Amino acid sequence: MAAKEAWIDTNIIIRFLTADHAEMTPECASLMKAAEEGYIKLRVSPLIIAECCWVLQSPHYRFTPRDIAKVLIDFLAADGIDADEQETLITALQHYAELDVDFIDAYLAAHARGSGTKRIITFNAKDFDKLKAEHVRPSAALMT
Repeated sequence: MAAKEAWIDTNIIIRFLTADHAEMTPECASLMKAAEEGYIKLRVSPLIIAECCWVLQSPHYRFTPRDIAKVLIDFLAADGIDADEQETLITALQHYAELDVDFIDAYLAAHARGSGTKRIITFNAKDFDKLKAEHVRPSAALMT
């Protein structure tokens, strides 16, 4: 019999990773154990991983990008987790941790590299230079 399948929301991942809620954390831990044992497949959207980064680096949690990348990469690699664009997400999390760039910029650069359209139109040359991503300003995009 095939495992049940469902999309997982940010709040479930946060409760599981931070263990900061007496009632919700055990419920999330049970869900993750069921996924690991193959009873359910938990689907994860790249948007959810982006939101996890924002929440975990917020003043409430104060995780560093390096700590966020570590826990989320481990989470994405866990049995029972099926992330859309998993390789892109892992690359983005690694760059987010190592290059001092916003996660969403790291994701966009990794996503662009994996697509047929590698050029990014942005005013944020600083982050995309660090990411070694092809980028141009809007005015230059129209000329080349």
